[in-house]
Amino acid sequence: TGVPCPYNCNSPNGQCKNNERCECNSGYFGNGCTYEMKCKSDCNGNGDCQVDATCKCHPGYFGEACSIKVECPGDCTSTERGTC
Repeated sequence: TGVPCPYNCNSPNGQCKNNERCECNSGYFGNGCTYEMKCKSDCNGNGDCQVDATCKCHPGYFGEACSIKVECPGDCTSTERGTC
């Protein structure tokens, strides 16, 4: 038998496996699942926070925290330029 799970894995942040190690739920990490992964600025409401604490930006936004809006030069007004 091993050492009991630290802090009981901060239930409900994780589950104790074999009474010796924590298996953290998505969004939590650390020896006892004590730390919560947070994305920078919560992706500014323009993206979704991934399990590795990075932002996956919604269409039309980019940057580490999805804070930069994609602007179309000339508003893509001609058919040769494409669509925005």
